Amino acid sequence: MTALHRIGAALCLAVLISVVAVACGISSDDKPRALDANDLPASLAANPSGTTIPGPGDGSRQSAELFLVQTTGATEVLVSHSTLIPAVTDSTQLPRVVIEELIAQQPADGSGGDPTLINAIPPTVQVLDATVDGNVLDLNLSDLGSVEQTRQLQAAAQIVFTATALQGIGAVRFSIDGAQIAVPLDDQMSDPGHSVTRLDYPKLTP
Repeated sequence: MTALHRIGAALCLAVLISVVAVACGISSDDKPRALDANDLPASLAANPSGTTIPGPGDGSRQSAELFLVQTTGATEVLVSHSTLIPAVTDSTQLPRVVIEELIAQQPADGSGGDPTLINAIPPTVQVLDATVDGNVLDLNLSDLGSVEQTRQLQAAAQIVFTATALQGIGAVRFSIDGAQIAVPLDDQMSDPGHSVTRLDYPKLTP
């Protein structure tokens, strides 16, 4: 092979190597590009937040603190119970959703619940309206009068403690079917339309 042939062969080999390198290499962009979530591994595409948990369908759930009554002998006290509720995108609707979840709780329904826990609020009670005025939750309910006389204090305390566990709420003002009412406190009745706080229930405080 002549020197000219050797030079030509070397040039052809160099061109071939360049073509292969370009074909197999990773191209670079002048600007960063957003990755499509569908191209990510499942471990990276999952929601990293601990505040909401994927729920059924296209919704998610968030944690809420509810208060139930725990009975031990002759002693009754409120206890905190964490549960998951549908995630609320409109924060103004959160108090209503939480109180509705509280009403729906049936801890001693015979399906493995804690027999020492009760919900003094009957499931027939409905939330007609729940709006926040300053730091007071104006709660309009129906059928609250159906609460047993001996359980009215516990029911009111459950609602007050559950509502005031929400950020920005410090008291509850009760109404039934739009009319402001008095509710039982530890040692007396409140005045109709009087806002009630946790301090009104020292005997039931967890």
